[in-house]
Amino acid sequence: MFLGPVPFFNVATTRVQVMLSLALLGFFVPMGCTPILVIMFDVYKMRNGGEVSVSASNTIVSLYCSCFPLGACIGSFSAGVVSVYATFEWSTGTLGMIFILQSLVAFCVLLEVL
Repeated sequence: MFLGPVPFFNVATTRVQVMLSLALLGFFVPMGCTPILVIMFDVYKMRNGGEVSVSASNTIVSLYCSCFPLGACIGSFSAGVVSVYATFEWSTGTLGMIFILQSLVAFCVLLEVL
């Protein structure tokens, strides 16, 4: 899914493609985020004998809720920095890679914490 033209893929971007990509992204990202809280509780239960204490529950919910503002902060900050030094094509690819790396790091950290 392309939100902008990435130079090394050489794909022309149209307005319809960008609108469709944004619509699909807005539809599928919440579908991926919604079950994460349930998965975090299930992983904790598997590692700790099936019980979730109040402090563990509070920690899991806090980690889950803090990821959204953290992502908004990292996204806005990195977009501001990258857009100054790169063209639109390279900034699109760079921000996509930052998003993928952030998701992988957050997933690995959450699995280690739990």
